[in-house]
Amino acid sequence: MVNDKVKYITYSHGLTTDVFNKILKKTSSPPSYAPINYSNSINKGLICNIFNKNLEVIIVPTFGVFPITKILFFKPKKFFIKRIKFSYVFIINLFIIKQLLITVELFIKTFTWAIKNILRRKIIIVQGINTPFLLSASISKFIFKSKIILFLPDLPDFMYSYSKEKSILKSNFYKLDILILNYLINKADFFVPINSYIKDSFLKGKHSFVINGFINNDCFVKKESFNKINGKKYVMYAGALFEKYGVKQLIDAFRLIDRDDIIFWIFGSGDLQEYVIDVASKDDRIIYFGNVDNDVVLSYELEADLLVNPRFSTDEYTKFSFPSKILEYMHSGTPVLTTKLDCFGKEYDDHLYFFKDETLSGFSEDINYILSKKSSELIDFGKAAKEFVLKNNNPDIQIKMLLQVYHNCINNHN
Repeated sequence: MVNDKVKYITYSHGLTTDVFNKILKKTSSPPSYAPINYSNSINKGLICNIFNKNLEVIIVPTFGVFPITKILFFKPKKFFIKRIKFSYVFIINLFIIKQLLITVELFIKTFTWAIKNILRRKIIIVQGINTPFLLSASISKFIFKSKIILFLPDLPDFMYSYSKEKSILKSNFYKLDILILNYLINKADFFVPINSYIKDSFLKGKHSFVINGFINNDCFVKKESFNKINGKKYVMYAGALFEKYGVKQLIDAFRLIDRDDIIFWIFGSGDLQEYVIDVASKDDRIIYFGNVDNDVVLSYELEADLLVNPRFSTDEYTKFSFPSKILEYMHSGTPVLTTKLDCFGKEYDDHLYFFKDETLSGFSEDINYILSKKSSELIDFGKAAKEFVLKNNNPDIQIKMLLQVYHNCINNHN
């Protein structure tokens, strides 16, 4: 447990299951699992390491503005886990108004928390680069001399890199948002970057602790029954279906493999959906499942023989992120074949198979080569990868280490 004399408040995107399901029913653009799982994991680690009333969690749900999401007003509610208070903010789900109201609400809640703990050391934990989060934390720091721990799952300059927004108003708003975020980031006292590249390139001389992401110990529970064919090997991709992510090349590479004993499972949605449906109708080795519940995806990951990540390493964004899908893949215990992204540290070299060549023929040859290995070798490789992430990406352990490093840094600095 951390120091009982320190009070913490954290801004989170984590969602309870009931709220997430409510949003799914009301939106044409479902929220991404990745940032929600990331925040939920941070909250889990904080709950494990901070003594009951020393922590307060404020949750800001992520969903598209009205009418993309048919929620105009999101009503606040609060609940308790192990005597730790969780509270959702009130949202008027209209562009710009939404962001302004969230900022005001966060500050009011933080102001109330700070006044209540006026004589205690105060730490604001910001779970991601978000303007309302950082603006509220920065103002609170100025007034109350609070410290800020900032999680950096990516960088502002890449937040909107894949946006197809055509509205001039929104496009200019995004540009302004990036400028504001780059300024506010410097108000943080301690950083938690998603990979070592961000630490070495952008956080020189700053206190930091790298966490590549987290795994959920409870997520892999088999919930599907399978009719796998004896003698067949199953390759799987789960994620967004976009050509820029290497998905089309992966599919085309698979079709070049002259083997009847390999089946390719594809999960997800995106611009390539029609293409995937078309090739699946022409090649009976390719089975497309569409966009299904995440529990179903996890069940299939357990059953596959090889999980694949084809995202090109030449994509600049990959230097400043860490694909949560890789950790999920490794946690399944199924071997993973991926491009060698700059965000992977050397510690991953012994636990991932890498494409030697990111070309059509290179993808094809490496998939064929890996699936030609003995089943026992693949099983042992997958088990070792699973043990690696269980040890290194457990949220309870990582958050404990983070808080220890933070307090050592602050104490030594003072």
